Amino acid sequence: VITSDATSIVLGDALQKEIPDIISTVTTTPAFWFTKFNITHGDVTMKATGNFASNNFFTVFPHELLHGNRSSLLADKNNMVISEGLAKKLFNTTENAVGKVLQWKWWNFDLQCIVTGVYRDAPANATHQFDCILSLDAWGRDIMHWPSPDPADIGGGPFNTYVVVRKDADIDKLNAAIAPFISRKFPKSNTTLFLRRYSSQYLYGNYVNGKQEGGRIAYVKLFSLI
Repeated sequence: VITSDATSIVLGDALQKEIPDIISTVTTTPAFWFTKFNITHGDVTMKATGNFASNNFFTVFPHELLHGNRSSLLADKNNMVISEGLAKKLFNTTENAVGKVLQWKWWNFDLQCIVTGVYRDAPANATHQFDCILSLDAWGRDIMHWPSPDPADIGGGPFNTYVVVRKDADIDKLNAAIAPFISRKFPKSNTTLFLRRYSSQYLYGNYVNGKQEGGRIAYVKLFSLI
């Protein structure tokens, strides 16, 4: 049994529509990608680590916003949200960064984007470190040339799906409800779904034959013992 966090680009929307205990979802290109982009403003070009995310990324993940409207940061495929550090490197200040036009390039793909927000740099112990977030629509339309994702294609893909559940949700019952979510729609599929707490991925990220089998927590126990 192989365990993976790779999911379909449309899985989150499908879960939110059909599972009442799921109140919001975010889809990103795989977090381990966090690609190095070339970011250009005028005559200045520099490397920046970034990722593609769905438009509600900043309403779910609590990054402190210095400038911009949180509810519409990634409303358009040509939007980009940058870190405080990147803003200072590009413009020497975080002020007046919103509305500036940047050119990003990754492999053979490039696009002009408008800065719609600036967020405070993540602390050193944050799970994900990135300099910018781009719209997932830019990935689909400009890199993959999708007119729009197929809503029925929930079976697989490289994307990461994050869900926000109701505070009073019974996680065991919720897992039981979503486990056959894909096989109900595709009877030949042998894929089952389950939820993992975001806070568990760092120390408890290893799975063997479909069962959780520790992870970095082993090092914590070893060093504690020593």
